[in-house]
Amino acid sequence: FRLNSKTAGPVAEICHRLDGIPPALELAAARLAHFTVSELAQRLDDALAVLRTGRGQRLDRQQTLAATLDWSYELLQPPERAVFRRLAVFAGGFTMDAAASVCDQTVPMATDLVSRLMDKSLVNADIVGSKSRYRLLEVVRQYAEAQLAADELADCRSRHLQWYAEAAAAHDPDRGGAGP
Repeated sequence: FRLNSKTAGPVAEICHRLDGIPPALELAAARLAHFTVSELAQRLDDALAVLRTGRGQRLDRQQTLAATLDWSYELLQPPERAVFRRLAVFAGGFTMDAAASVCDQTVPMATDLVSRLMDKSLVNADIVGSKSRYRLLEVVRQYAEAQLAADELADCRSRHLQWYAEAAAAHDPDRGGAGP
């Protein structure tokens, strides 16, 4: 593989889509024997499937990203697992209030559970201005989403939609909201 003007764009896309996670990037590099860098970049909507090792190989928690995430998930307490799964509906970042609503928790309980997930490196916090915003790395979000049962996913999406519809209405000057 050679990095050049044709491959630089797809390489940057792969690094961005995998959030710079070293094991994920190593697995992606190994897949370049099977795909062009452009093909690999296009297939990362299901990164866990694309980065999985072959069937004949021995699987341990260090060998694939999915197995590592399985191992981490199994270490979570049931309430942490539930919140982790439910946070998958946020394609981007989220506030603690939004997390509490979507995860069907009080804000103090959601704060505690999200904090525990941060301590386990499953949730990241970013400071935007004077406010905290939280997010799951994309590969981690895809894993969490795969853990959601269909009915739980539908409930979370419904709460997500309700939260953001109410937030948008509250900020709509035509509806008496504060506006931007």
